[in-house]
Formats: sequence, structure tokens, C-alpha cells
Amino acid sequence: MFRSLFRTTKHILLAALLLAGVVCALEVGLRVRRFRAAVQGEALPESLAPDTLVQPSYDTFVTLRPHARVEAVNDETARPVPIRINSFGCRGAEPVIPKPTGTYRVLCLGDDTTFARELPEHETYTELVRAQLQERTELTVEVLNAGLPDGCPLTSLLRLRNDLLALQPDLVLLHFDLSDLTDDHRIRRHARIDSKLGPLSATHPRLNQATAEAWERLEDEFLLVRYLRYSTSEECLEDVWPSPQPTLATESGKYLWLSQESSKWQQPLEYAWSPVPFMRDLLAGSYAELLVATCPKAWQISPNGGSRELRKRLGIPDGAVYDSREPVAAVQQLAAADGIRFLDTTRWFEAEPSPERLFGRNYDGLSAEGHALYGAILAEFVFRAFPENWSAPVNPSGPTGGAVPQLTNPLPDDRTAVPIR
Repeated sequence: MFRSLFRTTKHILLAALLLAGVVCALEVGLRVRRFRAAVQGEALPESLAPDTLVQPSYDTFVTLRPHARVEAVNDETARPVPIRINSFGCRGAEPVIPKPTGTYRVLCLGDDTTFARELPEHETYTELVRAQLQERTELTVEVLNAGLPDGCPLTSLLRLRNDLLALQPDLVLLHFDLSDLTDDHRIRRHARIDSKLGPLSATHPRLNQATAEAWERLEDEFLLVRYLRYSTSEECLEDVWPSPQPTLATESGKYLWLSQESSKWQQPLEYAWSPVPFMRDLLAGSYAELLVATCPKAWQISPNGGSRELRKRLGIPDGAVYDSREPVAAVQQLAAADGIRFLDTTRWFEAEPSPERLFGRNYDGLSAEGHALYGAILAEFVFRAFPENWSAPVNPSGPTGGAVPQLTNPLPDDRTAVPIR
């Protein structure tokens, strides 16, 4: 009996030691991989890379880590991209508070398109808008990049209410992306919304767990814990076992609105847009203006836009072009009903030769050329919409108040911007 018990105990101990050895070997292997990537300048896989840019938030669901400094790598050009975050969670230098006299401050809100982690600061549309506005005024122009990866109007409003209104913007440029429907769907269920005051806060689910802090400490100490947490996340499981019927909640269903009937995306669109009127009212109390703008995706204007791998990941058929104007027209109707300036830049993108060069091949966003075009359109529209701020004002022509910007490749005269109030 004792011999049998001894043998059983010995086997259990050996199994435990073997398991501990395997865990230690995996941990060492992951650490060696991270060290080798750091020495060779390679980008770490998401499962191993520490989340040095985005962190969970009690108020705005997620936020950028204040004072973060990261050097990303553009996987298309292989060039390093330095990213700096200031104390307000905006990309770029620290702004002066209170705003200096004689300063015209523009705050750019939006998602990955605005944040533009693939490009250095001087190539983003936010910096190009600043440079072109500065040429037309004796004021000091500042344009702050408050883009948030995977952000949407809901997170933009919450950030504005909690932090960014202290920046005293004169103008807020909100980039509205129709992929915001997915981000809004993901975040809205965690938001506290008052029927009169609108969204009040959105708490990330990881912060609702009593053991969240302990798990974060474990992830900081052990790469294996971080790897296992990522491997069991919804994003990773969706990659391994994609849903047979993609929905707005999945990345492969992020662009379902391109091919579906309006009855299926109209309500999610109204939800995604609903924070914008609250943003307008909030800014009106601070005597700030609001302009909402959008630009197309590669597969809306070119069969060659985006790589085959990118299209497959996002559920876009290879070579497909979704040229329907119905979704953007629906946004324009919502903006008109709320008296909000809205600019659709699709026509300028369509007029460019080889429009696929305006977009990234391996990422869902604008290329440096796309940012240059978007920045030029936005700057010219701001000149026309707010002529009182500029040394050489341009009077809007015609009832639409939106003549074509003077770009290097202007559109025919019969194509105009959308109306402004």
C-alpha cells in the first residue's frame, strides 16, 4: 500500500516538475524571441508586444498612454516611425494651456486614419492642414492630432467631455468613418447614456474585474501569461475560427454595410452618428466650430485597392469595387438634419489617377499621398467655410457654399462639395 502511494506521489511530482519545466522553457523561448526582435529591429507580434500605446479607461473605454514614446515600423516601407503621446493623449508635442493669445487651435478627432501610426507626424493630414492654414493667416495655427486607434464618435465625445475641451479648440475636425459602425457596436454596450445629456462614460470590461490589476502585473512579469491572454481573446479566436456569418462585431464583418441593404445598416449608422449632435452642443458652449468629414476606402474606388491578404481579412472580395453612394448619402442626411457641416471627399479621391496609391496596401488606411490629398481638401474647405479667420478669404460660390478646392488636380467645375450651413 505504502509502495503504491509512494509510486503515485513520485509520478505526480515528476509530472509537476515536467510541466514546470515546459512552462519555464516556453517563458524563456518567448523572452529570447522578444530580445532577438529588439536587437534586429523587428516588430513584435501582437501576442508578445506590450501595449505601450493604448490602455483601458474608466471614462472613455480606451485611451492613449500619456507621455508614451514608441518607434513603430511601417511594414510596407520598412522605415521606423516615431510616435510620441502628450499628457492629453494626443499624438505630438505638448500643447500650451491656457491657449496663448493669437493662436488658432484645431483639434482633429477620429480613428486610425487620423492617428496614422504608419506615418511620421509631418506626413499626416493633420500636419498638412496646419501648414496650409498657416500660410493664410497671421495667427499662430496649431492642429492637434487626437486620433484614437479603433475610435469612433462615441469615444471622441467622451474624450472631449473628459479631457480635450480643456485644450480650448477653435475648430474641431471629426473624421467620420463608416467602419465606425463596428467600433460603436463594440463599445456602446459598455457605455452609460443619459437620454438628455447623452453618453456619460464607457468603462473597459477589464477594469470591471476585481482581479484586473493582478492580471496586468502578471502580464508585465510573464510573457506566457500575456501570450495566453491574447490567444484566448475574441480577436484571435475570430482569426482561428471565423464566424460562418460575419457580423458588425467581427473584423471580417467590418464592411458589411458596403454590400448589405440599407435596412440592415441604417440603425447602426444612426447609433454611430448619435454622439455628434451632443458634440456640436458641447462645442457651441465653448464658441468652437465643428466640421465632420469622411474619405473613401480603397475598395470603394479601385479594384486594385488593398492587398489580397488585407481584403480577405476584412471580408472584401478580391477585385471588388463598392461604388454605391447610399451609405455616405445617409450620413449627409443625418448631418443636414442636425445642422452640422459635413464634407464627403470621395469625388476628389476618384478623380486622382491610380487612386489605389492613396491607400495602404497592407493596412486599412491612407498612404502618405492619401493624407496629402485629404489634408489639402480639408484645408481649402476650412478656408471657405470660415473666411473670417484668414488673411486672404475665399468667398464660397453658389448656393452650396462649397466650390472645388484649388488642388493640383482639380475636379471639373460641375462637381462641388456638400452644402454648409
